[in-house]
Amino acid sequence: MSLDLSHSFPERLHLELTSRCNYKCITCKHGYVNYGEDLDDNIINIILNDIMPHLKELELQGTGESLLSSKFMKVFQSAQENNCKVTLITNASLLTEDIIRKFVRANMQLVISLDGADSETFKVHRPTGDFDKIKSNLEMLSKYKRDSNNDLFSLVINMVITNYNYQTISDMLSFAKQYGVDYVYASEVRECMPDKKAWDKLRIDNATNREEIIKSINNACEYSKEIGIGFTFNPYIKNHKLCKTLCISPWKHMFVYANGDISVCCELNTVFGNITNSSFKDIWNGEKLNQFRNDMILKNYDYHCTNCCLPWGLTNE
Repeated sequence: MSLDLSHSFPERLHLELTSRCNYKCITCKHGYVNYGEDLDDNIINIILNDIMPHLKELELQGTGESLLSSKFMKVFQSAQENNCKVTLITNASLLTEDIIRKFVRANMQLVISLDGADSETFKVHRPTGDFDKIKSNLEMLSKYKRDSNNDLFSLVINMVITNYNYQTISDMLSFAKQYGVDYVYASEVRECMPDKKAWDKLRIDNATNREEIIKSINNACEYSKEIGIGFTFNPYIKNHKLCKTLCISPWKHMFVYANGDISVCCELNTVFGNITNSSFKDIWNGEKLNQFRNDMILKNYDYHCTNCCLPWGLTNE
């Protein structure tokens, strides 16, 4: 693997503008615990002035709904002015016609989190959500996406697969095709909720009917080819099978949490500093992060790196 290990600035920033959310999804910590805060304005200004000019890609997502942040459009506009691609993961409930018009003209990947293609399945997973509102917003997105004819904009649905919806993956593909979605990313539910009983009901990694689940996934894969829509399934258990020796994240990526903590990946629990009491350069070039980089070069991998779900991670080609 050939990898440029220079790292004066990250090329990709994963930014949690807020950890607040207006949904209570059963596959998320928000479904069980009330919490949330907004990224400090001073930190946002540091990012816009010192980091944004060096970025190639900005991902706006975390444990919250980014569109709840009053600073969202300021950050989005800065990314556009700096020719930086934006990826936004959203529940789509707060989209408006004005926002959609801006999005479809941008260099952007818009990822809609959606776990059910019908109102009943949707409500099971997102009990506080409004399925009709989501469909209405998808209709607007489909129209403006088609009219804009912008090759730099793509629309993706991210579906968390649980014991309650694995039979409906092909239904989601049909639903996505109807609204001009380019890709459906199906990700097996991960243990991020504090309620073990809830996790045991949702999980499919140890299901006795695992063969039936895999058959449903394989059928969906074939169906996606028939209807001409992209589809990928990401399992929860990777069995620590490594497909590469280095991940680019420690050298190229930065994750800024809403509380100011700094990491290099959303899958990693390690925090390398906090931007409220340390400078960006001190953290990025600091001893703790450099040690993490050296450990990776020496193949002393963090556990999370060997069970990664991200496309650039060690467990993916």
